[in-house]
Amino acid sequence: MCYFHIKKNVEPSLKSSTKNGTAGHLKEDIYTLPTCPDEGTFTTVFNLFLKKWRKKRNSRVTDFVNYLEKEWFLKYPNWYEGDSLGQPSSNNGLESTNGVIKRNKTLRERLPVGQFLNCTAEMIQKWSRCRDPLSVNSAPYAEAATPSLKLWTDAFQWAVSNSLMLQRDEDDCTVYFVASSRMAPITPRISKKYQVREGRRTDFNDYKSWRTEVWTITVTHTDVTCTCQVFLKEQQCKHSLGSV
Repeated sequence: MCYFHIKKNVEPSLKSSTKNGTAGHLKEDIYTLPTCPDEGTFTTVFNLFLKKWRKKRNSRVTDFVNYLEKEWFLKYPNWYEGDSLGQPSSNNGLESTNGVIKRNKTLRERLPVGQFLNCTAEMIQKWSRCRDPLSVNSAPYAEAATPSLKLWTDAFQWAVSNSLMLQRDEDDCTVYFVASSRMAPITPRISKKYQVREGRRTDFNDYKSWRTEVWTITVTHTDVTCTCQVFLKEQQCKHSLGSV
């Protein structure tokens, strides 16, 4: 589920729930939820979110929270970034293809079914020739994102900055803990405290605070992942590139 559609559907109800300043940081808390890195975290954090806002005893807020739980947790829960790592976070690619079809083929007209099928067959033949690996002018599919020059620059600067990282070796991977740019350099005490809190999440505000203060970089024989927001969105970040 593309998060854009969640935001589009939620905001009308959110405006009425937060009218005249009611509910404080409800909108900010909702925007924290998509950053969850995995299903277990999302389930725990969403329940903590419900617990926090149901304590407000505000009828508008309660109605909105009940709606959010019913529609976007029980019915359609797969809108957090960690739900499908390695896949696009939005449907922009699909919408881009739709735009090409409308602009170059149908000329933004609703064609009769038979005419549209002929148009579709022509497109498939043309696109198949373009993607033929044996063709001289083949346009291969990109199997991985290509880092931008800016991202490479940021990764290099981060790597040579000698930022303090704490290492934990496991059976099949190595885990590094690094402080975000908004936090002082990480220490063993902070790392231990962070790991304890990760395993015992009991407060939504506590999660929201620590979620953006410590990043976890996991290095395996074949892959490097990071829990920072840039990596969850783009599948690459200065930490993952700078750690290689």
